[in-house]
This record gives sequence, structure tokens and C-alpha cells, in this order.
Amino acid sequence: MWKEYLNIRMINHINQLALTDVKNLLESSPLAYRVLKSINSEDGTLVKLVGTLGKTKPSVSRVLHVLKHEGLIENKKNPQDGRSTIYTVPPDKKTTVRNLLAEVTLSQKKPKPSRAIPFAMLDLEKGVV
Repeated sequence: MWKEYLNIRMINHINQLALTDVKNLLESSPLAYRVLKSINSEDGTLVKLVGTLGKTKPSVSRVLHVLKHEGLIENKKNPQDGRSTIYTVPPDKKTTVRNLLAEVTLSQKKPKPSRAIPFAMLDLEKGVV
């Protein structure tokens, strides 16, 4: 009983760490955020995503590979065209993806502290008031 509890706690902790990594990825890569948001709203092929996002195939493909590796998207053969692949958010990850996108959107709206020196401070250093 105790081992099962520890295993569940450990698995939950690992999952939380993985979500933190994905959140950091989405915050640091606007393209990853846009790709995941686009796939979350509507399934799409690589060509469709490239056209929608206005980015190159290698860039979008690289992001798709990372998102798939993290388990946030899956791919399947296009039933209409066996040559292309459709990217989609798995049904069991819909809520997780929606929450991640909302968290990243909220964190992007927070004002970031300015690293610029106010002009008044520069004038004081020069002796000009």
C-alpha cells in the first residue's frame, strides 16, 4: 500500500516537471505556442500549418517533433490522402493543452520589469537637472 502511494506521488511529480518544461518551451518559443494553439483549435497537416503560420517547413516540423515527443500532439495518416499526416491533440490531453495555453497567455500578459535606465537618472549622473 505504501509503495503504491509513493509510486503515484512520484509519477505525479514527474508529470508536473514535464508540464513545467513544456510551459517553459511555450513561453520561450512563440512558434511552439502558435503551433500548439493552432492544432488545438483545428487539426492540421504540415502544409496547412506552414501556410497558416507563415513559417518554413523545417521550423514547423521541428516544433511538431518536440510537441509530439512531449505527448501533447499525435499524428495519423490522412484518410483522404495517404501521403500526408494530420496532427491533432489527443482527447485525453485536450484539457491539459487548454490549461497550458491559458497559463502561458496569462504569463505573457504580465508586465515584465524594465531593464532600461530612466532618462531622469541619466540626467542626474551627468549633472543636468
